Amino acid sequence: MEQNRTSRIFIPFWFRPFLPVGIILLLACSMVGLFGRAAIGKAEAAQVSAANEAIELPAPTFPTPTPQTRYTICLDPGHGGEDPGSILTQGEQLLRREKDDNLRLALATKKELEKMGFRVILTQDDDSYLDTTERAQFANENDADLLISLHRNMYAGPEEANGIEAWIAHNKPAEDYRLCRLLFQQFEKLGYMDLREIRTGTMMDPQDDYNVNGLTNMVSCILEMGFITSDRDNELFDAYYRDYAKAIAQGVETYFNG
Repeated sequence: MEQNRTSRIFIPFWFRPFLPVGIILLLACSMVGLFGRAAIGKAEAAQVSAANEAIELPAPTFPTPTPQTRYTICLDPGHGGEDPGSILTQGEQLLRREKDDNLRLALATKKELEKMGFRVILTQDDDSYLDTTERAQFANENDADLLISLHRNMYAGPEEANGIEAWIAHNKPAEDYRLCRLLFQQFEKLGYMDLREIRTGTMMDPQDDYNVNGLTNMVSCILEMGFITSDRDNELFDAYYRDYAKAIAQGVETYFNG
């Protein structure tokens, strides 16, 4: 049976005094290598960081919202200035002028439409006069997508007439008619205004057109917001014209997005 033997490293006698010094030198060389590699690593990292700082990264981009400002709504408060429109008198006393009601409703409607994100332009925002040709030209030049001309009606007969009425071009454009139907649906929801007709042409000639309908390039209509000669319509107008404005704005919103 073979016996286990222990192997030994033979170191010559004359080399033994130098052995501790050799070990120390060996350790020193190892430490220099380690520190040298660490220093090189730090230098390379600094160079990479400086290069990154020199590169200008583009700012992050986000999708641009597309609200309804892409639609321009032209509101036309009828009459103004030297033209009072229909008037209500009692003897020699002037009780009411149509132009005042038209402007009041137009300003309220503008506010409601802008809340919904529409761009709104007015043919006039004060008591000034423009003829109907200038109004149509204004809407065309500003590339309006839709025009609503706001008016009050009148009736001089023995019986009282009331309610909301609309006028569109005599050839009854489908989009003009659809707009009026949507507006009437909103008025109907209010529940307290009578709705009359969506009429075509003009009062005097059904084959002719009012200028704001006949000379404009966009969907258009005239809204007669009750009769200035009706006490009931006047009371409703004064009490609820802001509701009328909201109904008009909602009708327009439904027309574009419904």
